[in-house]
Amino acid sequence: MLLIIAIAGAIHFSAPAEVPAGSPDKALAVISLYNPTQWEGTLPVEIPTGRIASPGQMDWSKVHLQADGENIPFALREGRAHWKATLEAPLKELRAEDLLVFSCAVPPGTWRRVEVRPGSAESPSVLTREHKRAVVSYPSVNVVFDPATGALLEFNALGEAVLKAPFLPVLHRLGAQGYVFSGAFASGYQTPTIEMDLGDALPSTARLLSSSSNAAMTELHFVLEPPAGPAMALTYRVHASGILEIALDERPWTGTSPWLDHAVQAQLAWDNTGEALPYLESRMPFYGFKEYTAATKEVARIHRGTAAATLELGDEALNGRRFYRRLVAVPAGSAARMKELAEGMDEGFVIEVNPLCATLPQEPVRIVSADASNVAVAKMVEDVLKGANIDVAEITSTSPSPFTIEFDVAGEDGRTMRAVTDSR
Repeated sequence: MLLIIAIAGAIHFSAPAEVPAGSPDKALAVISLYNPTQWEGTLPVEIPTGRIASPGQMDWSKVHLQADGENIPFALREGRAHWKATLEAPLKELRAEDLLVFSCAVPPGTWRRVEVRPGSAESPSVLTREHKRAVVSYPSVNVVFDPATGALLEFNALGEAVLKAPFLPVLHRLGAQGYVFSGAFASGYQTPTIEMDLGDALPSTARLLSSSSNAAMTELHFVLEPPAGPAMALTYRVHASGILEIALDERPWTGTSPWLDHAVQAQLAWDNTGEALPYLESRMPFYGFKEYTAATKEVARIHRGTAAATLELGDEALNGRRFYRRLVAVPAGSAARMKELAEGMDEGFVIEVNPLCATLPQEPVRIVSADASNVAVAKMVEDVLKGANIDVAEITSTSPSPFTIEFDVAGEDGRTMRAVTDSR
């Protein structure tokens, strides 16, 4: 019998099933990608690792990805929402929600098979320190950071500077008015606006909390901490395919919201405003009426240079407590197809996973759930197993059988508070 080991991150096995060791010519798991767009180039892929194998059932340091005989570099990153992430890199313990990240090209309207195969592949770091600067160098992009401040100093694509000035978020205390409203918020054709009344800038201390780098992606996590006011997490991810991600989020806080009297300015310095893509910027159901200033607005623009064209996608909160961008640089020769790239980045691939399987012993499987709140989930797992013609003995609060499925009780932070232990 075979059990698909991808049920949920809250489940672990008290007696590990026999996982096939695999061989160089046999895939442990298969990822199938379908391209529903017209973009023919590379697109990023992110898949929760729990869809491929339950935590602990696969040693990701001893596998590689392969498609059509070609090795595809991959990285692993934290999958938790950025505002409450641990900002750990590289990850010491993989959770089901953590993401497998790689880049791949799939011809439009076709499927491509990516296999997870045994055996590690060389994936060297591309992050270096030069004259108190952190430099990330991939074939098509070169990105420079200041570890002391968290600033993005340079983003060069195909030898051309994409941004005309460094990027660094600045925390401000709000002025006396806080927010300035103009225009009428009423029926009829109105174009009201909301602007921040910014007061003094507050200097922040930057800490490079962690970083990781390999042939697929480089990740740097900074924490910006002012003497008084909200702390911010600033993450940069540079993909080998030419994508720069920037994620700025508040850190968790307690008590009175610090955002009642603070705001952040985060702006990228472009040579021009670029060509807007209205159908990606005007998603009214997400934030209100099209002509109103949005509390959270989306950005989708094309910036054309001499050597490279850059697609800018993302969103931001009006007061800056969240700022997210994906900058996708491609050769200027692809500039005529930037809208196809925007469609590909926005929609992504259709992903199907044939996960890692393990052979179960012939004895009946016993599901152990000592906490009454897990009964509904345990029953769901029981139905799935029986549907796969697996003999399930019963759901109990003890674990006398040789093979059991145990449920952990997890806290709000995702960490285990109390675990059901094997009583054998």
